[in-house]
Amino acid sequence: MDIELDKIDRRILSELSQDCRPSLSALSTALGLNRDRVKYRIAKLEECGVVTKYAACINPYKFGVCLYKTYFRLENDKQRINSLVGFLDRHPRTYWLAESYGTWDLMVATFAKSPKEFHTIQDSILSKYSDIILGFSVYVLIDVWYFSRVWLSGFSVDQFFFGGEPQNNSVSELDFGIMRMLVDNARTPITSIAERLGCAAETVRYRIKKLEQLGIIAGYRVELDLSKLGRDYFKAQIHLSQYIPRLEDELRAYCKSNPCILHFIKQIGDCKLELELEVEGFAQYNQLMDEIREKFKGYVRNIETIVIRTQRFKGVPADMEKISSTGQPE
Repeated sequence: MDIELDKIDRRILSELSQDCRPSLSALSTALGLNRDRVKYRIAKLEECGVVTKYAACINPYKFGVCLYKTYFRLENDKQRINSLVGFLDRHPRTYWLAESYGTWDLMVATFAKSPKEFHTIQDSILSKYSDIILGFSVYVLIDVWYFSRVWLSGFSVDQFFFGGEPQNNSVSELDFGIMRMLVDNARTPITSIAERLGCAAETVRYRIKKLEQLGIIAGYRVELDLSKLGRDYFKAQIHLSQYIPRLEDELRAYCKSNPCILHFIKQIGDCKLELELEVEGFAQYNQLMDEIREKFKGYVRNIETIVIRTQRFKGVPADMEKISSTGQPE
């Protein structure tokens, strides 16, 4: 059953989508609402399952780790598919995992510091589950632009960026601990993080600020159960007829202004661009794709559709210490 959001709910979710970390007092000030009222509304949104998680978005490219995505087409063997999903879910290098309908059945993004390391990880997957893998494609993530949820707020604001040129910023064991806690719950108070990690609150505050300044923490987002809001999550693979930077910039500007497009993704692979959307079903999705085809005729050759059934984010590698340099941010 769909849950109807009123104006206040939408405003709260819009603020949390832009940055879910501010305190209740800061949120209430930004919204111009009573603190207790904001607290009550957030609790109700969590209780009914609309809000599923508050998560920090960690950019591994800032400490020299890249993301390699593998999209699988699978044999219809539920038991083996469940085994593969479980294997990937437990794998220490899994960043993102999604089950889907459409062009692909399963997608996974993997942390790796080099193509050779990714090749080794991928070989372990392919050899173990070759009996159900009918085909696959590999993409190397280059840039991701995160847009605001205009369908909630009615207006577009600047969001954050992920990816970019790999850098070698040093991160410490304490930084790893802070990031893991913020990925699990970005609204965890600094005092609670400090208590869990056995250090001073001021130290945690300083480390978080430095991680944000370095872009290692790219931003903070709220995750929603779209099924409760009458929406579906789609991924559109955009295949191009020609490669013109100016047209790519125009397409990205169009996507930023569109109420339903959440991510604009650049990657290496047989599909150069991907969009991720939160829409009110196939009809709205098809309408948007028809609009893109018409507006960017001669640039967009073909669009392949993927419907995301379930997805989960890990945020940081479970064995991060083994693949990152040690020390402290400068």
